[in-house]
Amino acid sequence: MVSRDNSELVFVIETCINCKDHVWNTRHDEAKYQEFFNKVSTAIVARIPNALTMRNQIPKSYLPYDLYCNLIPNDDENVPFFQQVARTGAFEVSYKGLLIFSKLQGGYWPNCELVAQKCEAIVRDEAEGRDVSVHLAGNSPTKGVKKIRKTKPTAAPQQQPPAKQFVEHDQPLRQAEPEQQQPEPQQ
Repeated sequence: MVSRDNSELVFVIETCINCKDHVWNTRHDEAKYQEFFNKVSTAIVARIPNALTMRNQIPKSYLPYDLYCNLIPNDDENVPFFQQVARTGAFEVSYKGLLIFSKLQGGYWPNCELVAQKCEAIVRDEAEGRDVSVHLAGNSPTKGVKKIRKTKPTAAPQQQPPAKQFVEHDQPLRQAEPEQQQPEPQQ
């Protein structure tokens, strides 16, 4: 449970739920979302023992962060979190409004160990006052991108003759249309 003094390190994991309700347009398996939630949570807590992961719940202290805008109102002072309206296909990992991993943006499932490493790095760098933006979603190696091979330089392109230009009365300078040759009539 989230404490009132916010001493825990709370990682929010938004996951798609009620997949049977949108089966008409997706092939989601809700068990897969639960499995990845368990794997990512376990990996985070293994690296950060005092961390807490919350599935589709946002600590009330995170309310000022723009990332958390899909919340169910909760005025009960005894409940220190908001329920989150999960988005279809979502598997998003965040911390204090910082998006660490996004299945919605990337289109692929997380590497659980890599997500946990990024969470650990964010907590460490935040404590040391360093920039954490290098650890955020979108700053990871892109899946499937190959290195570009250097090739020999090609010959310089041949220069094209300049296009003819003309000025019409009260009109700006413009390029003339290329002249087209008429085919010769056959006899």
